[in-house]
Amino acid sequence: MSDNKYRGGSYGELRSSLTDPALVVVPLPPLLVTLHQLEKEKGFSLTEQEVLSARDRNPALIMDVEDWKQLVEQRRLDDLDPDDVWAEWQAYRLTSGDNGG
Repeated sequence: MSDNKYRGGSYGELRSSLTDPALVVVPLPPLLVTLHQLEKEKGFSLTEQEVLSARDRNPALIMDVEDWKQLVEQRRLDDLDPDDVWAEWQAYRLTSGDNGG
């Protein structure tokens, strides 16, 4: 990965300040991991507001788009689209058979 302007913070904070289209905000850990853990701790399904709040609080990095693509290939782990996290979380739970708790 190239040496560039990586910066960390919460997803919500970084996303609201991003203006360069060559950069992307990457949730680390992946949102799937974070939401699974929160739902396990809660013991039943997260609400839409809880999912959106978790996304915004999730640690993240600003990365070059090309470096992000390399990271996705290396991790071999698809993640939820942060911009459509509620719908994708619901679809994931349905297809994975994970009904919370």
